[in-house]
Amino acid sequence: MRKISVTNCQFQPKCGDKNHNLNKVSEMLEGVKTDLIVLPEFFSTGISHEAFKNFPEDENGGETLDFLKKLAVKLNANIICGSVIERVSGKSYNTSFVLNRKGETVCKYRKIHLFNCFGGTEHKRITAGENIVIADLDIGKIGMAICFDIRYPQHFAALKQQGAELFVCPTAWGFHSEFEKNMDWLTVWKSMNVARSNENITPLISANQTGSNGNGFTLIGNSMITDKTGKVLTNSENKETINTVIIEV
Repeated sequence: MRKISVTNCQFQPKCGDKNHNLNKVSEMLEGVKTDLIVLPEFFSTGISHEAFKNFPEDENGGETLDFLKKLAVKLNANIICGSVIERVSGKSYNTSFVLNRKGETVCKYRKIHLFNCFGGTEHKRITAGENIVIADLDIGKIGMAICFDIRYPQHFAALKQQGAELFVCPTAWGFHSEFEKNMDWLTVWKSMNVARSNENITPLISANQTGSNGNGFTLIGNSMITDKTGKVLTNSENKETINTVIIEV
C-alpha cells in the first residue's frame, strides 16, 4: 500500500478563449506540491461547439498539450489533461492526454461513452473511442474515464480487471436548462462517484467545470476525491478551487 498526493482543479472556463483558460489553470496551480493533477473535460475551451469545430487540437494535443508539458515539468507533477477535441483524419475525438513529470505524453484515452440523452448530442459530432486505457505512471496504474463514462459500471470494472489502482474522471457534468427537471443531476453525480470507487475498492478523482457556459448549460461543479471505500475526502462544491489530499493505493 502506497500513499500519494492527488489534486483536482475546478473552475469556470471562458468559452472559446484558450489563452485565458490555460493561464487560469497555471495561476490556480501555482506552487502546488502534488504527485497527480486532474483537470476538467474541455478545460481549455469550455463547452464551445464553435471552438470544437474550428479550433480542434491535432493528434499530439496541439497548443494545449504544449502548454501543459511545460507546466508538468515546472510543478514536477503528472497531469491528466482533462480532455480536448482531437481531430485526426477528419474525425473528432474527445481525448484525454496523460503527461508524466517530465512533460512526456505517456498515453491518451478517447472517450468511449458519449453523451447521448437528456439533450446530449455528443454522439452526433464525436467519434467514440474503442479502447480501455490504463496510464502507467510512477505513482501507479491509472484507469482512464471521461464524464459520461461514469454512468457505466462495466467500464470501471474492466479498468480494475486490467490492473487500475486509481480512477480519474475529467468531466463537464451538468445540464441544459430544458432538461434541468428531468433528474436530480447533482445527487446522481455524487452517487456515481461514490459507487464507482466503492464497488471496485479503488479511489476516484473527478474534476468538473462549474458555473454557466452562457449557452443555457449549467455545470454543477462538485469535483470529488473518494477513497477506496467510497468515502468522500473532498468536494469542491461550486467553487473555483483546487483540492489536494493524500490517498492510499
